Amino acid sequence: MKWELAFSVLCDKNVQSNIKNCGPVKKSHIQEMKIVKIKMLKWMRGHIRKNKIRNEATRDKMRATFVVDKMRETSLRWSGEEKMHTLLSEKE
Repeated sequence: MKWELAFSVLCDKNVQSNIKNCGPVKKSHIQEMKIVKIKMLKWMRGHIRKNKIRNEATRDKMRATFVVDKMRETSLRWSGEEKMHTLLSEKE
């Protein structure tokens, strides 16, 4: 999956929100998104493969989170489950 394709769908205001999160996320898609994001972060910092900088170090310095975590957070917010979880946690 190329970054441009994912970015154009996820960030386009003309695409309906229910279409953006229409199917289950496969492990292969998650891995591809992680790879694309780390490549983009390294490109932004000007690192190349010769530098041999670990992905974790790049992610920490750029204060980046996984795209998958953001997608889960967004899908919870859309479905209203987040509100339900906060109400249940307050009662406990």
